Amino acid sequence: MSESQRQHLEIDDDLTYLANDLTASQHEAVFSPAMPLCIIAGAGAGKTRVLTRRVARRLLDGSAKADATLVVTFTRKAATELSDRLSKLGVDETIRSGTFHGIAYALLQQYWQLRQMPVRTVLPNKTAIVRPLLEKSARRVTPSAIRQAVTEIDWAKARSIDVAGYSRLTRRPSLQLSQAEFCELYRDYELVKAKRGLVDFEDLLNLVAKALVQDAAFSHAISKQVRHIFVDEFQDVNTAQFQLLKALLSGQEPADLCVVGDDDQAIFGFTGAASRYVTEFASMWPGGSEMVLRDNFRSSPEIVDTAQMLFKGSQRSSDKIPDVHCSSGPKPLLVQHDSADEEAQWATQTLRSQRHLGVAWEDMAILVRTNAQVTLFEHALSAHRIPHIVRSRGSFLGSPEVRHVFARLHKARRPPGQPFTSFVAELCGISAESPRVAGPDADELAGPESSPASDSTDDSELNLRSLVELAHEYASSGLDLDVKKFHTYVSAAVGTDTGFVNAKGSVSLLTMHRSKGLEFSTVICAGLEEGLVPMAASRTQLAIDEERRLLFVAITRCKHNLFLSWAKSRTTNSGGRASRKPSRFLDGLTGIDRHFASGHHPDDARTSSEKNPDTAPQWTEWISKARHELSPNQSESSQEMPSGSVPGRRQKKAAVQILDRKRECNHDLFIALCQWRDELAASETRARQEILADPILLDIACVEPRSVADLAMIPGIDRVNLERYGPALLEISSSNSQS
Repeated sequence: MSESQRQHLEIDDDLTYLANDLTASQHEAVFSPAMPLCIIAGAGAGKTRVLTRRVARRLLDGSAKADATLVVTFTRKAATELSDRLSKLGVDETIRSGTFHGIAYALLQQYWQLRQMPVRTVLPNKTAIVRPLLEKSARRVTPSAIRQAVTEIDWAKARSIDVAGYSRLTRRPSLQLSQAEFCELYRDYELVKAKRGLVDFEDLLNLVAKALVQDAAFSHAISKQVRHIFVDEFQDVNTAQFQLLKALLSGQEPADLCVVGDDDQAIFGFTGAASRYVTEFASMWPGGSEMVLRDNFRSSPEIVDTAQMLFKGSQRSSDKIPDVHCSSGPKPLLVQHDSADEEAQWATQTLRSQRHLGVAWEDMAILVRTNAQVTLFEHALSAHRIPHIVRSRGSFLGSPEVRHVFARLHKARRPPGQPFTSFVAELCGISAESPRVAGPDADELAGPESSPASDSTDDSELNLRSLVELAHEYASSGLDLDVKKFHTYVSAAVGTDTGFVNAKGSVSLLTMHRSKGLEFSTVICAGLEEGLVPMAASRTQLAIDEERRLLFVAITRCKHNLFLSWAKSRTTNSGGRASRKPSRFLDGLTGIDRHFASGHHPDDARTSSEKNPDTAPQWTEWISKARHELSPNQSESSQEMPSGSVPGRRQKKAAVQILDRKRECNHDLFIALCQWRDELAASETRARQEILADPILLDIACVEPRSVADLAMIPGIDRVNLERYGPALLEISSSNSQS
C-alpha cells in the first residue's frame, strides 16, 4: 500500500466505533481505500466482521451508495446475518445482497422485460430431461448413469463450456458414454430446454454475463444499479460466477470490488470453484492488492498447530502462521478402533463425557466425509438417547414454515394497493418495516467472539425473516409481482441452501463440506481412513490437495476439544468387511495424543483413562497446567461448574475439580451409588450411563447432599432427575455419610 493510501486510513470521528475490537490487520482491511482488494482471511480470523464493517464504512463515509451496492454470499443465512449486522452498525438503508444465482435471476428478468422476451422457467432438476434422453438412446439406464451424466453437464456449465467447447476437450469423462455420445446428449439437452422455454441454474449466470457483454444498453442500465461489489467466500467462485463479476464491473477502472476468501479452505472444486481467483487476484484485476488476516479467535493453539501440520510437504500457495488469541487447551486425541461400529459407540460415550464437563449439546459435532457415514452415527446417537440433528438434510424451501407461507400465498389475494413485501410479511407474521433478525446476542460491536444473531432467535422465525427479505429484493427488482415467479426467484436465490437449522439442544451430525462456516467447542472428525479421507476417487494431486484442505476445514471448526478417529474395518455395500488404513494426512501429525480404543495395545497409556483419569497423561498434564492458569481468587474448591458451552477457563476449572474430587470423595458412598444405579439399570433394561453417568455420581459422593437444594447444585442433575431419583439419592447419601 502506498503512503498516500495509508494517510487515508485516518478515521472520521463519527465512525470510530467501527474500529472497536479490531486488530491492526483487521483495521487496515476495513479502512483501506485500496480497490480492487482481496482480503485473505484464515479460519477464525473474523472475516465476516471485517467484511461487514468494510461495507458499513463505505456506506457511512459516502464512498459507496446503498442503491448501487451489491454483496454476494453463498447462502441465504449469510446474507441475512450480514443484513442484520449492518443494521446494528447504523446502516439503515437497504442494500442488495444474495447468492450469485439469485442475483443473476433478478438481472435476467430485467433483461427479458427490457427486450420484451418471453420469461423462461427455471428447471429445478436436470434429471427430468436427461433420463428420457438416455432412455431414447436404447441404452440400459441406471441411477448411476443418470447421475454421472447430470454431473458432467454441471461440470461443463460451471466452467462456461458449451457443446462445441466440450467436443474440443481432451478430457474424457468417466461416464458410461463416450465423449461423442455425451456431446450428443449435451446438445439434445440444450435443445429440449430451449423448446420448452426452460433455463437451468447454470444458465442464469452464463446468460446474464453474455447479455452484459453483448447488449450495451442493458449493460449501461445495470451499471447504474451495481457499482460497488463485495463477495464473501471468494475461494468458492467458479468460472461462470467469475465471468459474471467481470461483466458487471466492465468499464470500471479500477474495479470497485472487495472480496474475502482463503485458498486453504477451497473445498468445492467439484462445482468448478477455483482457488486461483484468490491466489492470482492481483494479476486478474488491474491495480488489485491483497491483505492477509492471520488472527485466529476461534481455536486453541493445540488445534491450530494440528491443522497447520496438515500442510507440511504440500504445495501450499503461501506460508500462513496464525496469530492465536485463544488460551491453551487439551491436546487433540487420535483414536483407533477395531470397527466402524465401535467407532460410533465410542463417539456417543465421548459426547456424554463432554456433556458432563459442561459442554452444551449444541456446541458439539460429529463430522464425516460422506452422507453414507451419517446413518451409522445417527443410529448410535438415537440408541443412546443423545439429542442430535442431521444438518445435511432438508432445504430452505422444504422447511415447514416456508412451505406453509407459499401455500397461503397461492390461495390468498393481495389487497389492492398493498405492497408485495408487506403482503408476504403479513402471512409470515413479521413486520415488513424491519424484517431483519432481532436478538440481543447479535450485537456486532460486542467483541471478536460475539454470538451470531441466529443463536438467540428461533430458527423457523429466521427462515421466515429470510423469506420477507427475499420478497423485498424481488419487489425492488421491478419484476412482475406474481407468486409463481416469486417462488422461482426464491428457488434460484437459495439453491440447495438448508436455511437456518434449529440445532438448539442437539449435537450436530454433518459432512465436512456442510460444516463450512460453523464452529463448535467439541468436534469429532470420524472415519479418517484411506478411501474416505482422501476419497478413493481422488487420484490426481489436485484432488488429493483438496481432500487435505477439507480435513483442514473440519479440524478448524473446533474451538477446544478435538477428537480424530478411524476404524480398522468397515462394512462394505455388499455386506462384507473391508480392512482400512489410517488416512495419509494423519502421518505427519505430532503433538497429539494417540489412543487404541480396543485390543489393549501395549503402548496405549490412555485405554482406561475414562475409568481412571488419574492414569491419563493428557488429563493430568492439562489439569496441572490449568491449576497454574487459574487465578488465586478463584478457589478450586468452588462449587461453580460450567452450565453452558463456554470452553477455556471455566472448563479447565471443572476438569480440575473432577480429578480432585475423585481423590477426596466418600468412596463408600460412591460404591453404594454405583450399586444402586446398576440394579436400577438391570430392572429397567437400560445402560447404566443413561441413568446417571459416573461424573455425576462422583460429584454426589463428594458433596454428600442432605437436601433437594444440595442435589440441584450438582451439574447433570436436572428437574427430571430430581423428581425421578432425588428421594433414593438422598436416602443413600444419608446412609453412607461420613460427616
